[in-house]
Order: sequence, then structure tokens, then C-alpha cells
Amino acid sequence: MKISSKAISWMAAALTLALPATQARAQTNWPEQPVRILVGFTPGVAPDITSRLFADKFSAAWASRSWSRT
Repeated sequence: MKISSKAISWMAAALTLALPATQARAQTNWPEQPVRILVGFTPGVAPDITSRLFADKFSAAWASRSWSRT
């Protein structure tokens, strides 16, 4: 029995899509450790203030999530 190249392409595509799904379950919850935001500017300038605002929003968003460990 001869397998066509189209059938091989479909099987390769199916395997390619199936592999990442199995690896995603093995990942741990993120973030497990504190996240640091490094800003290469002096305190009080616009990038520093913006990064502090982002840090507050990230803290609020990540604190409100319920992480389930299964």
C-alpha cells in the first residue's frame, strides 16, 4: 500500500498541533517567584513613573487570580 504525500502532510500537521498541547500541562503556574521590572532611567522621570504604574496593575491582576495547582 502506498501512502500519498498529501496524507503524510496531514499526519505531520496533526502531530505538530498535538505536541504543544501535551507540553502545556507540564508547565508550572506563573509567576512562582517575584517579577522584577528593571528601568534604565533615574527615579522620577516618565519611564520610572510608568513602570511603577504598570507594576501596581500587574500586582493587582496577579493577586486576584486564583491559581489552581493540579
